[in-house]
Amino acid sequence: MFETIFGLPLHPLVVHAVVVFLPVAALAVVVAALWPRFRRWAGPLPLGLAVIGAALTPVATESGEYLEHVLGARGVAAVQTHAELGDITLYWALGQVLAAALVFWWLLQTREGDNKRQPSRPLVLAIITIAVVASAGSLAHIIRVGDSGARAAWGYVADLK
Repeated sequence: MFETIFGLPLHPLVVHAVVVFLPVAALAVVVAALWPRFRRWAGPLPLGLAVIGAALTPVATESGEYLEHVLGARGVAAVQTHAELGDITLYWALGQVLAAALVFWWLLQTREGDNKRQPSRPLVLAIITIAVVASAGSLAHIIRVGDSGARAAWGYVADLK
């Protein structure tokens, strides 16, 4: 299931989708948490982006493990580092989903026509904090995983110079 698609290894294809969805979700969640007008305009979009990114993450991880096995790269240090970082990505992606869900819940609580209910100030600050921390952490982690993957795949090029 996590092998190839149209004869190409699935891992690089899915990874590029994760590398797009999780950072875009991170940006959307932070902007929605900090800017009410964007939050109203975007509605469930940040949550949808985060869910798609999180759903693709295990596919990227499993397809990476398959590729690691096929290439016989289990003992290669750079590949091992990339694999270990990749295994942690799902936790950051799920944190991103939680943050997006909280921001969407906040939107639902403050819709016009619903008596303009407002969550308490400490709860709003907690939602904003969770959104910023989860988004920044997710983005930083994706950069680390991508860098380690590039080093694992292309590190030998530096040796050619």
